Amino acid sequence: MKQHTRTVYVALHLQPEEVARLRQTLAMYEQAYNAYSEWFFNNKTVSKNDAHKALYRKLQDDLNMPSGLNQSARDKASANYKSYNSNNKKNRFKRKLVFTAQSMQYKKNTSRLNSQGLLTFSLANGKRAKVQVNIPQYFTNRYGDWAYQSAVIGIDRNGNPFAQLSFRRDYDAPRRKGKVVGIDRGIYNIIATSEGDIVNSKHLRGVKRRYKHNRRKLQRQVASGSRSAAKRLAAMRGKEARFTQQVNHAISSRLAQADDVSTYVLEDLNGLRKSVNRKGKGSAKRQSLLHNWSPAQLAFFLEYKCSLRGIEVAY
Repeated sequence: MKQHTRTVYVALHLQPEEVARLRQTLAMYEQAYNAYSEWFFNNKTVSKNDAHKALYRKLQDDLNMPSGLNQSARDKASANYKSYNSNNKKNRFKRKLVFTAQSMQYKKNTSRLNSQGLLTFSLANGKRAKVQVNIPQYFTNRYGDWAYQSAVIGIDRNGNPFAQLSFRRDYDAPRRKGKVVGIDRGIYNIIATSEGDIVNSKHLRGVKRRYKHNRRKLQRQVASGSRSAAKRLAAMRGKEARFTQQVNHAISSRLAQADDVSTYVLEDLNGLRKSVNRKGKGSAKRQSLLHNWSPAQLAFFLEYKCSLRGIEVAY
């Protein structure tokens, strides 16, 4: 089983006293890193256990920093020397590494992120900081069911606190046995599989028609200068997009849960919109239906969800 990680950058809106504590903690982290770095350099080893025995307790007494960040500084110094030695095999430990801390590595013992987006993390001289983070919608749509793993937290060059949040998901090994199932993505049937599984788009098209009707009404009001109509129009666009995503998530999740499938085969739809955009009887209706359709989004959801289960998606 393999692990895959995705990282997202978020701003941290901290209170002034928490920003001051974050700066203090960064200074402690920097001192701890450089103390471990000097020890590794002098002893020509990258053993975390030996460094822990030699320095951990002394640094705790001297700095009074969160113990998890003490260990994080040790691990970072060890990893950096491993990387340096790997890239300079003939000159191992030739240079002592010095660190100027702008950020710190937080693991699960020093940070938590709950399902409502509340991030808590250790800081020196007081309780853990608590801050609500706004994860971008695109990231939540793709990786909302991945598990929080770790964070890099610090202050950027403009003096703004930030966090890089990492999420993990385990991937199953590719399946060697199972059925090969073809999937036809259509306008009147969202999917039709070679196994006879059909998802009709009647409900989807009905909702889309309702959105289209309401959108035209609001656009006329916006044209006449209504600010409230402009706000409602923007909100409706987001709501319609979320509805489409929910439908595609539901279909792709159901397909990915199949235990007897090794491969799904989809047709390549590149150039489809161009081929449909031709004059002729029924052309306007076909174009309208096509532009309300999201086959690429469905394929993307299916690809990454199937990859987690060891199912291949081919074209």
